[in-house]
Amino acid sequence: MTFKKLAILMEALYEKKPTTQVRLLSREMGSFNQEQLVKLLTMDLAKNNIAITTAKKWIADFFQVFPDELEELYTATNDIGEAVYLMDTTDGEEEFSLRQINSLLEMDCSSRAQAFDVVKEIFLNMSDVERKWFTKFWIRTPNNGLGMPSIQKAVANHYGKKVVEVKRDCTMNSLSQVVVYYGMGQTPPMELAHGKFIKPMLAKVKPQDQWPSKVMYDVKYDGNRYQIHRDGDSVIVFNRRGKIVNHQFPDVIERVKQYNEKRFILDGEIYPIRSDGSPDDHKKMGTRVHSKSWEDAQKVTVKWVIFDCLYYKDAGLLNMDLETRLQAVDDEPLMVEDLSLRQIGGDFLAFYNRAIADGFEGIMVKDLEGVYEPGKRTWVKFKPPRIDLDVVILGAEYGEHSKKNVFATFVIGVADPTTDSGYTEIGRVGNGFTDEELTMLTNKLRRIITGFNKEIYSFVPSVIIEVTADAVTKNKSGTFGLRFPRKVRFREDKVLSEIDTITDVINMF
Repeated sequence: MTFKKLAILMEALYEKKPTTQVRLLSREMGSFNQEQLVKLLTMDLAKNNIAITTAKKWIADFFQVFPDELEELYTATNDIGEAVYLMDTTDGEEEFSLRQINSLLEMDCSSRAQAFDVVKEIFLNMSDVERKWFTKFWIRTPNNGLGMPSIQKAVANHYGKKVVEVKRDCTMNSLSQVVVYYGMGQTPPMELAHGKFIKPMLAKVKPQDQWPSKVMYDVKYDGNRYQIHRDGDSVIVFNRRGKIVNHQFPDVIERVKQYNEKRFILDGEIYPIRSDGSPDDHKKMGTRVHSKSWEDAQKVTVKWVIFDCLYYKDAGLLNMDLETRLQAVDDEPLMVEDLSLRQIGGDFLAFYNRAIADGFEGIMVKDLEGVYEPGKRTWVKFKPPRIDLDVVILGAEYGEHSKKNVFATFVIGVADPTTDSGYTEIGRVGNGFTDEELTMLTNKLRRIITGFNKEIYSFVPSVIIEVTADAVTKNKSGTFGLRFPRKVRFREDKVLSEIDTITDVINMF
């Protein structure tokens, strides 16, 4: 089935309730190349380096119109795809496959000389509805209301599976890979292999009466989560989203290549350090990760720490208990040097105080007898006595005086599967942002505006931040909120499925 048929389907799904979207998508899925369809809908596409500002310039040039003409339509619709749809242009007659479109959507557009003519030729040969949805996917803001849970449900319905089966198969495979195996009547492989990313096991705050009986305390590092695979001279560094980031950490790769053992999959963290070896501010990771050259990136010194082993020599360890998994690396001196600071049992407050005094975030509490559960929030995090949440920005309003031209107060929310949107608002935050961050955030959010009501702009849920607060509150109507919330940091390393939930908020209350 062609991209034109998909664009028409997107029109049918637009602004429908999730249950209706799941039913329609499930019914129509068999008409498409399911791998390419799911890749597109889940945005499982390579980065194409096109921002909305550049996209507008290119589109105006495609149509040979003044940029102001396109900008006027964009201002009226708050959606670049809708603006393109309203342009008075001639429809092309050529039809394109999803594979062709996905390939085009992954084209690196950082060089106009290399990409402009290729995109233009196909763009002008599309129909108006195709151009609309291509543009929305091109700048990675489809705004179609289809979240991962809905797509997983549609896949489950289409193949006669249970949603829990689909989620299980997605722990070690992307959803686009899963549908390939389902299409062949096979179960996706769940074996560990070099180069096959495994979703990391996660943590959440839990009351002490829910802590495991046999525990290991681990330092909570203020860095980013990574998974490192090695098979001989081949080393792969995955970030927590499963993207290969070898170019960001050649120094870490050289360190890992010094290990005597040559076949393993390790789970750990990379965090910035000062010259004396003490942990540095987390924001330094942004410099390392986003630097365009290694010369700039290496100005930030980092340290790699191991806190779990998933595969060692020729054995998969996911179903082994934590104690056994860690024993696997005990015979490797260099690995032991890189192991995280830990303590089995004993006085957790003493271990916690030591971690805080050494400049770390807090501690992790792990079940020494527990297996590794990819993607599940089984571990426990214990931090200073404040409320800490990973939330998504749902809306914002402009500030006053010197901040009148930027968004300065942000509506924040947590995941809530009981609501139509999938999120519940828990208050607003305006503290903790620098002027530079407000400008950056305003420019980013303006690209994904979905509505405006009573001075509040709403957005496609995509920007995740960590906030801290004095306490969780609850008013007479039963609505939860935060007392004195403050932004701690941006969580570009996290995806929407990893933010905190309304259940977490209730437990904290």
